[in-house]
Amino acid sequence: ATVDNAGKATSELEKIRRYGTRILVILIGVVMALIGYAIVSASDYLQKVKINYAQSYMPDVVKGFGIHVGLSLAYITIAFIPVAYCPIVAGSGIDYAKAILNGVNVPEATTLTTLFCKAFGIVFTSAASLPVGIEGPMIHAGLCLGANAWKVIPRSVHSFDTLF
Repeated sequence: ATVDNAGKATSELEKIRRYGTRILVILIGVVMALIGYAIVSASDYLQKVKINYAQSYMPDVVKGFGIHVGLSLAYITIAFIPVAYCPIVAGSGIDYAKAILNGVNVPEATTLTTLFCKAFGIVFTSAASLPVGIEGPMIHAGLCLGANAWKVIPRSVHSFDTLF
């Protein structure tokens, strides 16, 4: 009787893991799309604020240009804060993604703190009109999200029992 119960529990666990993994992959894609939309929307909003404020001083070209440069420098300074807090978010993150996918253990490269710092930094970096794209940071953000999402899928019957 215990073999039947163990076999039944194992088959149920395999079924949950199979469907749970598929659902998790879809959810990671949806969450990454929402994160990308939030980054682009926030960056566009901050850039519009900067341009509108600078244009309000445009009859005096020097003052308008000074406001534009000053706000860009302020955005760059704000974008530096997450890099000072979590230095691994400097750069695009593609090199860390390639290293981790090749099996190299890079501490702190896939934490949720890294994800949030990367997103916060890229919002202000692109709002400052620096020539950067969000493609590389989004790859790193997807790596962070995917590396943490697997923890939801149970690995054994005992861990499944502790979830509920």
